[in-house]
Amino acid sequence: MNTKQSNKLASYGAVEALLKATPEIASVTGLPEKLEKLSARLAEINTLAATQTQPLRASAAARDHLLDQMADQAFEIAGLITTLARDSRTPQLAEAVEVGRSSFRRARRSHRQWFAQRVLDTAKSVLPQLAAYGVTAETLDAFQARIDAASGGMKAARGTAVDKTAATRRLVELFREADELMDDQIDRLVFRLRKTLPDFSARYREARTIVDRRGSRRAPAVEPEEPGPKVATGVTSTATDERAA
Repeated sequence: MNTKQSNKLASYGAVEALLKATPEIASVTGLPEKLEKLSARLAEINTLAATQTQPLRASAAARDHLLDQMADQAFEIAGLITTLARDSRTPQLAEAVEVGRSSFRRARRSHRQWFAQRVLDTAKSVLPQLAAYGVTAETLDAFQARIDAASGGMKAARGTAVDKTAATRRLVELFREADELMDDQIDRLVFRLRKTLPDFSARYREARTIVDRRGSRRAPAVEPEEPGPKVATGVTSTATDERAA
């Protein structure tokens, strides 16, 4: 969430809290329903903001750890297959699992998984012969679990990146919807309470202040025209007397 969105969210959250704490808004036809819509928008914004702030490094680190575990076991079993190939004079068996560690680590992650799967398939084809080298069906089952875990780790890391991108795009839409809801609907309805609830109206204008917060500095607020929000330096008021009237 960028600075402008964060500033708006703070204002809209204050408006939501004020409206919920003011039972008199029930007398204004349509205002309670608009408040429910605002609450729904803000709830979705907060959910998406949590998604947007998920650290990519954490999921990438988990993925790489799983890939390393898979690679370690792949090279161990590949080494035993190569030994078997030499002992049995079957060089084609060794060729099926031949790859250098450096080239393996430079390869695309999906290619590493394919290599590990090739090692596993080769091992399965000569499992009886590999028994003499300490390889059992349980060994290969554990290897398959490592491959599956690495695949899941890659999907999770990619999913995190996709979710963050989707959340960023949806947040733009949600803030536009919230802006329209506030400017074109809620502001107009609240304007009707300016005479019967002057204190509330003043507090509403204060809540509608969008403060331009950058770092630790706070820009001075500028008094807006009735009944729109006060807007801090660098932010333009979206409500006017004419629109609310």
